[in-house]
Amino acid sequence: MPSKQANTLRLPPPEVLKSLSEEQRELIVEAAVLSALVAPPSIYRSYEALLPGSAERILRWVQQEQQHRLKIESEALKRSYLRQGLAMWVGFALALAVLASAMFLALTGHAASAAVIVTSSCLAAVTTVLFEALMRRHLQKGTRQSEPPVP
Repeated sequence: MPSKQANTLRLPPPEVLKSLSEEQRELIVEAAVLSALVAPPSIYRSYEALLPGSAERILRWVQQEQQHRLKIESEALKRSYLRQGLAMWVGFALALAVLASAMFLALTGHAASAAVIVTSSCLAAVTTVLFEALMRRHLQKGTRQSEPPVP
């Protein structure tokens, strides 16, 4: 079970650390990866000591980056809804066209052809719906496995 603490440094066991040189131990500490959206205050104090005002600029940049990502995600979601709506209307129009052509064929004495058209269209629609459901389930499983643990 993952730790619920963010920004914790996980060091190798003490016996491994003792066998390393001082320089190697420093590299391990410097290579620590932050797991939160915002770095711990000690890092900002270091930046601020090197260049006054840099911590505020970094935090402002992080905020702008977050707003930008939210805007992109919102636009992508809107496009997805529009695409799904358009797909439903196109599917509805195609279904009406298939039914109209089948009715025309049936009324003109081609009942077998009408039956083939209606049956094949229904099978295609059912196959598409099943395939879409399977793909959605597969993508959801992949997303759940790749998401980072919530701190």
